Amino acid sequence: MLRLSLIAMLTIVGICVSATVTTYAQSPANPFAALRGAEIACEIARAHSPRTVIADTEIRPTLFAIDMPDGSGKCPFTGEDIKSENEFSVARIAPAKWWQPSGHFFANDLHTLRAATAGIASLIENLPPGDVNADGCDINTLCIGIASTPIGETNAYRPPKSCMGDIARALMYAATAYPYDFHDFSGLVILSDSQYPGLSDYGVELLMRYHRADPVDEAERTRMLAVSEIQGNINPFVAYPELAEHLWGDLKDEAVPDTTDPTLPRPDQPKPDETVPLKAVYSISRDGHIDLASPYVRDKSSEWTFDGKAAATRIDLNGVKPGKYEITFSGKSAKGKIIVTVEP
Repeated sequence: MLRLSLIAMLTIVGICVSATVTTYAQSPANPFAALRGAEIACEIARAHSPRTVIADTEIRPTLFAIDMPDGSGKCPFTGEDIKSENEFSVARIAPAKWWQPSGHFFANDLHTLRAATAGIASLIENLPPGDVNADGCDINTLCIGIASTPIGETNAYRPPKSCMGDIARALMYAATAYPYDFHDFSGLVILSDSQYPGLSDYGVELLMRYHRADPVDEAERTRMLAVSEIQGNINPFVAYPELAEHLWGDLKDEAVPDTTDPTLPRPDQPKPDETVPLKAVYSISRDGHIDLASPYVRDKSSEWTFDGKAAATRIDLNGVKPGKYEITFSGKSAKGKIIVTVEP
C-alpha cells in the first residue's frame, strides 16, 4: 500500500507537476502584464509550478550539480566551504510540514531547496524565518533563537543578509505556487489560509524587508535558470522581482507594466494532444481542458471522478462554470482527492 503521506499529499488545492520536461521558447512577453493583486497570485498557481518532479533519489545529486557546478561551493547560511557531495545536507526553505495535512506534495521542488553544510538542515527544519533575540548575533551570520510573532513566541532563524532575499523569494514562490486552504499552525507565522494574499501580515512585513535588503543578483538568477531547465518552471519572484511589490508592497494596487525580457525562458503553449498534469488553477479560455493525470498516480487503471461524476482522462472545460471542483482518484494501491479552481 502507498504510504499515507503520499496519499495525503494529493488532498490539496492543486498539483502542478509533470512527468516530462516541457520545451521552452524565448518570448519577450511578460506573462503578468496588466495583472494586479489576486490576479498575479492566480496566474502563478495556474502556470508557474513545476512541469516535472524529481525523484527522491535524485535530489542530492541534482542539488549538488546546481549549487556546486564546479564540484565545490559555499553554504548560503554559514559561508562555509562545501568541498564534495558527501559534505552537504538538503535545507528545505519551505517546510512541507506547513502544508499539513497535505504533506509533502512539493517536497522535491528545487526552487525551495538549497545545498547547505551538514547539520544546517536539521537546525532550521520546520522553523520560520524571523527577527530572533540572539545576543551578539551579527547580521551577516545565521542566527537561531526566539522570535515574537502575532501567534506567540516561537523558535525561528534569521538568515544572513547575503541570502535574506533568496529565502524570501523562495517562500513567496511556495506561498503562491502552492496555495492551500489550511496550514499547519507553525506555518501560519508566515503563511495565510487563502490564495491571496498567501502570506500573513507578519510574513508580508518580514519577507518584503528581506526581499528589499537583498535584491536578486546574477548568481540567484543563474540558479533559477538552471532549475528551470530541470523542472520546467521559473521562480517568478526571481525572474520578475517587481511582482512582490505588486502583490504586497508599494505597488499593491497597481497593474504590472508590460515590460519585456527576452532572456527569460517561458513554456510553449501545450499542444492540443499534450497531457498537462493536474495543477491548482485552470482558465476556461486559456487551458480549455483538464487532464486527469499526475506522476504521483502511477496506477494507470485508477478511476477518476470530476464534480462527483465518473470521468474519462480529459475534462472539456467548455460548459463548466467557474468555481471550485473536487477531483478524486481510486486505484489498487492509493486513492485521494484534489480541489481545483476553474476561472473564466
